[in-house]
Amino acid sequence: MTDFFRLSVSAAFTALSLSMVSAPSPAKADGSQCQPFPKLAVWSHYTHSRIQGFVESKYDGDWQPLISRLEQRQKTIAARQESGQTLELKLKGRKIYLTGKKLAAYVRAAEMRLDVVRCLAEESSVANLDNFATAAGSATPARNVKISAIRGANLDLRAESRCEDGDVVFRITNEGASWPKSGNVALYGVGDGEPKKVSSRRMRMKTGQHASFKVKAKYNATGQVGLFINPSWAKRPFALDATVSCR
Repeated sequence: MTDFFRLSVSAAFTALSLSMVSAPSPAKADGSQCQPFPKLAVWSHYTHSRIQGFVESKYDGDWQPLISRLEQRQKTIAARQESGQTLELKLKGRKIYLTGKKLAAYVRAAEMRLDVVRCLAEESSVANLDNFATAAGSATPARNVKISAIRGANLDLRAESRCEDGDVVFRITNEGASWPKSGNVALYGVGDGEPKKVSSRRMRMKTGQHASFKVKAKYNATGQVGLFINPSWAKRPFALDATVSCR
C-alpha cells in the first residue's frame, strides 16, 4: 500500500486556495462519528476506511506512529508559515512553492487532518475495548481491571488499566471539570531502570470524556507500563499515576 504520509500532489494543487479547505460534510457513510478529512485536491485518497486500513497493515493497528508523524509534519509546515518561509513540494520532478494564502490553507488542512486521525484512533480504541468499560464500571469489577484515582492540579480522573492478551491497556475518564488547557498523557515502560516514555498524546479533555491507550506486548520488553498525566496549566512532579504489569 502507498505510504499515505509521503505527500502526493496533483496538478490541481496549483489552484490551491482557502476555499478548497471546505467545511466537513455531516454525512459519515462508514458509521464513524469523526469528521471527514478536509476536501483538498492533494488529499483525494484520504478517507476513513483507507486510513484505518493503512494503520492496520502498516502499524498492526497501533495509531501512535501515525499520529506522531502527522504531528511532526504539522509543526514543520506551521513553523514555515510563522517565519514567512516558503514550503517546497515536488510534482513529477518539478518543484512547487507555497506561500501566503496557499500555505495558510495547507497548514489549516493539516490541522484538520490531524484532528480527524486522532478521532479515528480514539474510536478504534473504544471499538477494541467493547467489554472494557462494562467490566471496569460494574459494581464488581473484573479481577484483572485495576482502578486508580488521579487528583490534584485541577485534575479529577479515573484511570482503569488491564492486560489484554499481553498488551497493556489504559482507559482514563475525566470525572471533573473540563481542562482549561491541553495536557500530556504519557505512557512509560518500567521495570528496567529509569522509566522510559513509550508513547504520549497531547489532548484537552472535557467533562466525562474518555480516552484509551494501548501498548502492544511486542513493544513492551518488561511487560510493565506506567501512566503519567502532565497538565500544562500546573506543575506536577513526575510520579507515575498508575501502573500495570502484564507478565
